[in-house]
Amino acid sequence: MQEVWAHLFRQRETLDLSRADEFAGWVATLARRRALDLSRRPRDPGAAGRDEDALEGLEEPSPARVDPAELSELSAAVEDFQSKLKPAWRQFFVLYFVQELDYAEVATALKISRLRCKYMKKVLLRRARKNVALGAALGRADAGGGRGSP
Repeated sequence: MQEVWAHLFRQRETLDLSRADEFAGWVATLARRRALDLSRRPRDPGAAGRDEDALEGLEEPSPARVDPAELSELSAAVEDFQSKLKPAWRQFFVLYFVQELDYAEVATALKISRLRCKYMKKVLLRRARKNVALGAALGRADAGGGRGSP
């Protein structure tokens, strides 16, 4: 997940606010590709079960490209955004955006309809676009206002 967030941070300039509805799909595709890359790499059979193995094969972000302070700021902004959500919305956020479950799995886990899941996704994406701290952490100049924000 850290590699996915680091990639998102590095590519923040390429985000198009008018296509925010597709953001979750982009993140899911990125995470799937990273997971496939990791699963295809050969592993040392004697090293199974160690915590370090979970990180094996992840690309280390280049210090010149990713500033740890900026990554920390982004992480803090996401945590702050998540902490302000009501419990049901926070659960949806974690299941859908963090754990990357599909609508059917989220609907079953939360005992809601798939239509409700789609609605919750849209609302959270709108709120994320309006969140000034999150926008600043992503480096968007128009965070919290402007023509592109709802």
